Amino acid sequence: ERVAGIKTKKSYPLIRSRFEIFLITQNLLQIVDVLTRQKYPDIRIFSLLDKTLDLLEKLSKNEERGYLKSLLLRQAFILKLLAFIGFKPELFYCIICKERIKPQSHYFSREKGGLLCQKHGAKDFKLETESVKILRLFLKSRLENILKIKIKNKIILETQEVINNYLEFHSEKRLKIYGLNSKKKQVESQRRG
Repeated sequence: ERVAGIKTKKSYPLIRSRFEIFLITQNLLQIVDVLTRQKYPDIRIFSLLDKTLDLLEKLSKNEERGYLKSLLLRQAFILKLLAFIGFKPELFYCIICKERIKPQSHYFSREKGGLLCQKHGAKDFKLETESVKILRLFLKSRLENILKIKIKNKIILETQEVINNYLEFHSEKRLKIYGLNSKKKQVESQRRG
C-alpha cells in the first residue's frame, strides 16, 4: 500500500513559536510513542492527546505563565496516560499495609506503584501533603480544570520529579526529557524571586 497524499486536519502554529512548550509537546509525543502499541488504537489516549495539544496551543499565547502551566499539563497528561495503560499509581492507601494514607509524612515508591505510609516508606521519596493532593487531582480532574489550580513552584517540581521517575520506571527505554531539566532551574529561580 502507498500513501498518495496527506491532509492536515489540525495544526498548532503557536506551539511551534514557543520553544519550551514545543519541547514539552515533543516529549509528550515521544511518551505516547514509547508507551502505546502500534495498530491498537485507543480512543481515550487519542482524545487525551488531542485535548492536551489544544490546551498547549492556548498556553502558548501566555508569555508569563504559559510554561509553568504547560508543565502541569504535561504531568497530568502522563499520569492519565499511565492510568489508561494499566499503571495507575495508588494514591489513597499504603501499597504495603493497605491503611488509608493520613495527612502527614507521605512516601512514593515507583517500584511498588504508589504511596507508602510513614511506617513502610522511610527509604522512599518523601512527598509533601500538597503534592499528594495535586497528584490525585491530576488523575481525577479534567485537563482544563488543572490549569486553574494555583500551585507553588516547589510542589510543581516535586510532582514533576515523582512523575518523571514513575514514568521512567514503567517505560521500557529511557525517555529523553529534552531540556526540561534545564528549565527546572528557571522554575527554581522564579520560586526564590
